[in-house]
Amino acid sequence: MAISLSGLGVLLAYRLPFTSLDWLGVIQFMGIVVFSGFAAASVTLLLQYLFAQSLGLITPLQMLDISRTESPLLQFFLRNAPGTFQHSLQVANLAEQAAERIGADPLLTRVGAQFHDIGKALNPTFFIENQAPGSVNKHHDIKPEESAATIIRHITDGVQLAKNTACPAGCMISFSNITVH
Repeated sequence: MAISLSGLGVLLAYRLPFTSLDWLGVIQFMGIVVFSGFAAASVTLLLQYLFAQSLGLITPLQMLDISRTESPLLQFFLRNAPGTFQHSLQVANLAEQAAERIGADPLLTRVGAQFHDIGKALNPTFFIENQAPGSVNKHHDIKPEESAATIIRHITDGVQLAKNTACPAGCMISFSNITVH
């Protein structure tokens, strides 16, 4: 709309005062200006998507798409570890507000916070937020080393889940530069 309005301003300032047009000509000029503004925005979005794909980047629209609760990975997360899912939503809200205050990218921060504990969905009952009240804590029945390994493994499990889950609209998210120790 901004491109259309600026084109309309140029048309009103430089073309219409110096030519004599009938009303049909004026409407045609205005229609062309509005169409060219929307066409420019469409071509820009398409090129942004193509360049991002070729450079291995993710666009804000793709981040919004994968952060929807209907996305396959978040649905898996919600069904398997509802307590951790709610925790992640709360962390995402807080992190987004903090990112806005310090001038960081709020959308990237929010999406990262939503997925930060996704690995807990593979062993949800090992984490207190997913245990039913009054149920037996699984950590009491196993060795401390095994318990610690399961808790720590949620990080690598999360990276694997993110790598193996196709995101909607063909987006490509690369976690190849993540190293987990």
